[in-house]
Amino acid sequence: MAEAVIEVVLNNLSSLAQKKLDLFLSFDQDLKSLASLLTTIKATLEDAEEKQFTDRAVKDWLIKLKDAAHVLNDILDECSTQALELEHGGFTCGPPHKVQSSCLSSFHPKHVAFRYNIAKKMKKIRKRLDEIAEERTKFHLTEIVREKRSGVFDWRQTTSIISQPQVYGRDEDRDKIIDFLVGDASGFQNLSVYPIVGLGGLGKTTLTQLIFNHEKIVDHFELRIWVCVSEDFSLKRMIRSIIESASGHASADLELEPLQRRLVEILQRKRYLLVLDDVWDDEQGNWQRLKSVLACGREGASVLVTTRLPKVAAIMGTRPPHDLSILCDTDCWEMFRERAFGTDEDEHAELVVIGKEIAKKCGGVPLAAIALGSLLRFKREEKEWLYVLESNLWSLQGENTVMPALRLSYLNLPIKLRQCFAFCALFPKDELIKKQFLIDLWMANGFISSNEILEAEDIGNEVWNELYWRSFFQDIMTDEFGKIIYFKMHDLVHDLAQSISEEVCCVTNDNGMPSMSERTRHLSNYRLKSFNEVDSVQVCFCISITCSRSHDATTNIQCMFDLCPRIQDAKAKTLSIWLPAAKSLKTCIMEVSADDDQLSPYILKCYSLRALDFERRKKLSSSIGRLKYLRYLNLSNGDFQTLPESLCKLKNLQMINLDYCQSLQKLPNSLVQLKALIRLSLRACRSLSNFPPHIGKMASLRTLSMYVVGKKRGLLLAELEQLNLKGDLYIKHLERVKCVMDAKEANMSSKHLNQLLLSWERNEESVSQENVEEILEALQPLTQKLQSLGVAGYTGEQFPQWMSSPSFKYLNSLELVDCKSCVHLPRVGKLPSLKKLTISNMMHIIYVQENSNGDGIVGCFMALEFLLLEKLPNLKRLSWEDRENMFPRLSTLQITKCPKLSGLPYLPSLNDMRVREKCNQGLLSSIHKHQSLETIRFAHNEELVYFPDRMLQNLTSLKVLDIFELSKLEKLPTEFVSLNSIQEIYISGSNSLKSLPDEVLQGLNSLKILDIVRCPKFNLSASFQYLTCLEKLMIESSSEIEGLHEALQHMTSLQSLILCDLPNLPSLPDWLGNLGLLHELIISKCPKLSCLPMSIQRLTRLKSLKIYGCPELGKCCQKETGEDWQKIAHVQDIEIQNWVMHIIGGGGGGYSSAKLF
Repeated sequence: MAEAVIEVVLNNLSSLAQKKLDLFLSFDQDLKSLASLLTTIKATLEDAEEKQFTDRAVKDWLIKLKDAAHVLNDILDECSTQALELEHGGFTCGPPHKVQSSCLSSFHPKHVAFRYNIAKKMKKIRKRLDEIAEERTKFHLTEIVREKRSGVFDWRQTTSIISQPQVYGRDEDRDKIIDFLVGDASGFQNLSVYPIVGLGGLGKTTLTQLIFNHEKIVDHFELRIWVCVSEDFSLKRMIRSIIESASGHASADLELEPLQRRLVEILQRKRYLLVLDDVWDDEQGNWQRLKSVLACGREGASVLVTTRLPKVAAIMGTRPPHDLSILCDTDCWEMFRERAFGTDEDEHAELVVIGKEIAKKCGGVPLAAIALGSLLRFKREEKEWLYVLESNLWSLQGENTVMPALRLSYLNLPIKLRQCFAFCALFPKDELIKKQFLIDLWMANGFISSNEILEAEDIGNEVWNELYWRSFFQDIMTDEFGKIIYFKMHDLVHDLAQSISEEVCCVTNDNGMPSMSERTRHLSNYRLKSFNEVDSVQVCFCISITCSRSHDATTNIQCMFDLCPRIQDAKAKTLSIWLPAAKSLKTCIMEVSADDDQLSPYILKCYSLRALDFERRKKLSSSIGRLKYLRYLNLSNGDFQTLPESLCKLKNLQMINLDYCQSLQKLPNSLVQLKALIRLSLRACRSLSNFPPHIGKMASLRTLSMYVVGKKRGLLLAELEQLNLKGDLYIKHLERVKCVMDAKEANMSSKHLNQLLLSWERNEESVSQENVEEILEALQPLTQKLQSLGVAGYTGEQFPQWMSSPSFKYLNSLELVDCKSCVHLPRVGKLPSLKKLTISNMMHIIYVQENSNGDGIVGCFMALEFLLLEKLPNLKRLSWEDRENMFPRLSTLQITKCPKLSGLPYLPSLNDMRVREKCNQGLLSSIHKHQSLETIRFAHNEELVYFPDRMLQNLTSLKVLDIFELSKLEKLPTEFVSLNSIQEIYISGSNSLKSLPDEVLQGLNSLKILDIVRCPKFNLSASFQYLTCLEKLMIESSSEIEGLHEALQHMTSLQSLILCDLPNLPSLPDWLGNLGLLHELIISKCPKLSCLPMSIQRLTRLKSLKIYGCPELGKCCQKETGEDWQKIAHVQDIEIQNWVMHIIGGGGGGYSSAKLF
């Protein structure tokens, strides 16, 4: 890494020398001599980089060299910043023959003092580097010149990133563990824990992933949960992590008791598989406490543990561990060969012999084989392969085969990549790292910069891709467009990064106590995070105008930010003690959310900062303006209304992140002074209604996620004209555009956007925009690049022709919202990549696909997978005429307030259908065509009394039926007799439903879950005896139930019984003891119950009994003193409360609605 640091310094020296500024003439000679000295040192650094792994003295010398180079780079940055301040202060600096600076600038006391101080620093660092250069001679370092690639990773231009390589030699391991989990373990009443033990790099996690996603496991377990454990095994953290993985939401509970209750709610009644990956904690008490909470699952619930430590396996396992062995030579070679040769092995027979010897040196460790195979993939010279085979690193004492292989991979990285890789030590092990965030930090620290061809961000993507290709990164997560958003590092790769960076990167440890020194350049306190902020299920389109009702982003974010304030404040005080020690801190990631007055003063005195991640601030001090070297500033999720004007003093600032600052009302008026700014991110800044003037003068700006159109000069849409924007753009308040020429001057067709949202607001100030159609026509983007397009609030009658352009080859998502005057939709049925279509609140639309030009509609919407139709009062059909090969891939269809939609064409892939509010009977009658349907949900229809005959007749794949708030529904269709596949029925808010017909109950042979909630007239019947596979029954809010029908005793598979708000239920029958598999009984708000039947003692599997709001029964069941205590003393988890717990059923959710970003 030292060579990379020196190269950056040399580039900065050269850049400064070329400016020929009279401000720096007093130490011009120092610049030249320093460049010469560093060039001489650099020539031997390749040899030193390799020897540092075998010679500690060389490593210490490199550390001193890097530290001195950092100091010199700080001095050069100070000079460059001073030049910027002079330039922006009104003085023009240039070559001698164009010098325009006055005597006032040259001899100003401030500048004289600056020259004196810099000259003094230069002499001091020159002396220090001379001493380091002299010390170099005793190590006998030789000059090594490695062949350099031309250009920027040429192979990347033609080769895309591949997926993980095929797994070799683990079929037997996989099958053995799967057979146990779905076989023997499925009959175990107690929790089954199966450890997998093996050395680092053997592929324990990869094997577990194969098992976790195997078809047999997916079918066998109702719930699968993955938690990456690492070193922190505290009970709170583990329970919270399990909850978040299982639910996909951050948990806001701070106390242990509510966390435990929430986890029990999730796991009870379920055969679950929990993976605890990479466990290190060997304290038996920690595991026993967690195990007691996990023991609430149903028969067959299992835990799969991966660990390097046999002691951990012995403590946690309920059966002997599976010892993962090394690969045989054949499998190790196959893994190496796939990475090194791909498909062209035959063309390089001479390298195969060497390759097989290298594969043997990998010692059967997959990670070593993958790393070296990736390293050699684009090396085709025999000497390059021999260098790896004969390296001295293989013979290091006390080393396994993995680290030498990884070090060889590191030493063969291009210089620029070494520093970028080592910087990753800033993140803790097993952290899910955001790719763009890492690239931003590389840019801020000067590790990468633009060249004549590519901008810095593009080069950053190339660097990341190469590190991924070489297996330094793994476990990628993508968004809906296939763009990589998150990734991880293997913990051994992380160890390598830590060993290289040492004191330079500092991560706060588990106690929040960082080990910092004057050499610390980069600090993060990720260990203070109390939750995983990434939803592992879905990475959403950030400027989407579609938002799931059941996964409201704003609510979840607020829950995240309310976590652990007291703990965070205490740890903030700890950091305030340590921060002053890091005088040259360049990167600071502050995940802690503390009072601004407590921590901010210390951070804002770190004047060398290049990157500051400063989320969730309630206010921002004006002293932020003192951080004059700052390139990257993240203030996202802040709760401030304004930003200090001093922010605009940061002349080096390149990136500002203000995402989700929902209280932010205005930006600094002098924002245009930030000439170096390349990205201004403003996603979900809902309160921002005006922009500072003259944004168009910010020539460096490349990413502007939101622009608010103004009414005055300098605030108009035409300000976008000269901006070479890319990425995402949301243009707000287009109703303020008065002139079509203003829209044309925005020059939208020149911008390389991926996602574009155009929005007209409707408020008291809005006036009729007669030329609105011409304005939208003038806003045509570069259609060849666009992936997502949204138009909201548009008041024209026609969409422009460009919205029907076949050049939208990559358009993945189209959202049209509140375009109430439009008569026709754009003709997008032929677009080859369109997967998601949202149409909402459009009064005049009759068809989604029309045929006005007579061009036929065969083969339309070939790629569409998701269709949302909402508030379309005149929509009659999806197409004017049903033909073959229409919507062939449509899997999810949501229909809300489309009362005239009379039917559907045959949709062969339809899997999930949701109908909300008033609908046409013809639509319901057409449902029977879709045999592929697995889920149907009906909600909020206050008029529907009966479903049409034969509506469900052919739905042989149907698994879930959800009926929510159909208040007048009197009965269900009788076709259930033929629906052998249905497993879950949720009925809620059907005030007129009295019972389930006998013929319906007789056909539900596979039903596992039945929830009847808020159906006040509902009663049980004798036909419930046919539900022999039912595992969960919930009955809530029915005044008709005056006793549990004896038919229920035949539900021999029942595991969970929930009785809630049954005011006339006087007692529980004695046959309750016949339900031998029952492990959960919840009774809430049943005031007439006064005792439990004696037979409850026979329920030996009953693990959980909850009694809420039943005063007499609760008193009777009190521990030790209650009359019924002895009947239930065998139950592990008993909770009795006088207050009423609202029990939430499983239905009623999952609807989406169009919502403006």
